[in-house]
Amino acid sequence: MRNAFKKDGVIAIRGLIDEKLLRRLDLESAQIVNKEKRNREGKRIRPGNQFYAIKHGALFHDARTSHTETNEFTTSSFFDVAIASGVSQVAAELLFLVKKCESGTRSSQEGKTSKPCLRVLRDIFLSKDFDPYTCGWHVDDLGFWPATPEALGINAWIALDDMPLEGGGGFALAVSSHKATWREEAYFVTGASTSFPRDGYTSAVDLFERRTGSGTCNIKTSAPHLHRRMEETKRQYDVKQGDVIFHTRWLFHRTVAFDRKPKNANFSHVYRRYSIRYNLGSAVIPPGYGIEPSVLWDESNGGRTADEVCRRDGPWYPQAWPEMLASEREELASFVTDKLAIANKRRTARKQEMRPFLKRLAREQQVLNDPLKGNYHE
Repeated sequence: MRNAFKKDGVIAIRGLIDEKLLRRLDLESAQIVNKEKRNREGKRIRPGNQFYAIKHGALFHDARTSHTETNEFTTSSFFDVAIASGVSQVAAELLFLVKKCESGTRSSQEGKTSKPCLRVLRDIFLSKDFDPYTCGWHVDDLGFWPATPEALGINAWIALDDMPLEGGGGFALAVSSHKATWREEAYFVTGASTSFPRDGYTSAVDLFERRTGSGTCNIKTSAPHLHRRMEETKRQYDVKQGDVIFHTRWLFHRTVAFDRKPKNANFSHVYRRYSIRYNLGSAVIPPGYGIEPSVLWDESNGGRTADEVCRRDGPWYPQAWPEMLASEREELASFVTDKLAIANKRRTARKQEMRPFLKRLAREQQVLNDPLKGNYHE
């Protein structure tokens, strides 16, 4: 497993998530999709939407205190698979293969440790219908992976539906692209976060003027020679519900549209997946102007490590390995209803502030799909 991951930058594992938890994921994610279906009733939906239903921070969904006297609380199935399942264990093993685990011992004060831990920096539930629009080969930008470029990471991509190869859709990965000699050129033309300024951006104008390349999703037109190289190394798995694809942060990947040709194709079906970005607690949160909730809550969180942010300000990036901290667990319900709720409102306002710039870039065909838009890429 480790040797294959080191070589290819990706592995897939079947049977890692137990059936009971998978059933909970199935039910809870179906509720999100059904809510979107109700919202769409009677509306004319324009084509060109990469995803059908989206939920950022799904692990925080439905976290609440259920018994005031005992301070017990409930968590979502997303939380349980991201934090308390074998997924985080495998991610930790793979990440520490890439970044050597330094020896150290936990201090007597919980939360302060010299031993590396694993945290969830971002998670998102996504579903896709038969809309043909997809994002081209890319690595995730800061909106999807809020860590400065030197931080390595592991993405766990979990299928919540069968996605057979004959259906054409799913998830494609450019094997070993994280080590390719041409990767820096590909990062540049897609505006990857490797070009993120050390002190961050200062405004929307600064962000859009200084970003390199021609958009996250447009490498097929901006650098067709790199697109061809990735297509030549493309791997697409015959996905079953519950399969987990682990890939390194810097591996190029893309969504694959579902085939509309088969006579038996069910065009009303929506295919679901859940994605978790894991990093060491030492990963630094990007400072400056952007849409990162913890920084919108307190701008001084930018430039701190994920460990520091959580120790000072609450479980913005919950620890998943070697275990969740009891102090973070106790804070979770109040954190979600107070700080996170306020930060998400600020995030919505910030995205509105950026909208004129995105519209201008869209007209210029520079950014067809950006992580700041509603139609998020993976």
